[in-house]
Amino acid sequence: TTEINQLKGNSTVASVATLTANVDNNSFVQITAQAQNLTIAAPTGTPFLGQKLIINITDNGTTRTISWNAVFNVVGVTLPTATTPNKQLYIGLIYNSNTSNWDVVAVKEEV
Repeated sequence: TTEINQLKGNSTVASVATLTANVDNNSFVQITAQAQNLTIAAPTGTPFLGQKLIINITDNGTTRTISWNAVFNVVGVTLPTATTPNKQLYIGLIYNSNTSNWDVVAVKEEV
């Protein structure tokens, strides 16, 4: 589709217990001061084949655990299960409509 190269909006919150990205509205979701353990739920909306999603997480100076919905499929990376205090964490995902999964293809942490 022509949408494949179009990025959508972004969403920023300070801290949430459960992050549920709305991929109809956002290509980038950011948490700036995560103050509790985090569950990343299956995104809502109607994703399309090849749609990109980036998640950016920074804690509030304390390590926070991260749990992931089964819709996230790891492809050649290690899925993060915790934050590192005061370090930004980026997770890059691509939607695969053949499997109905979000393939996690990139994980980078600030050094």
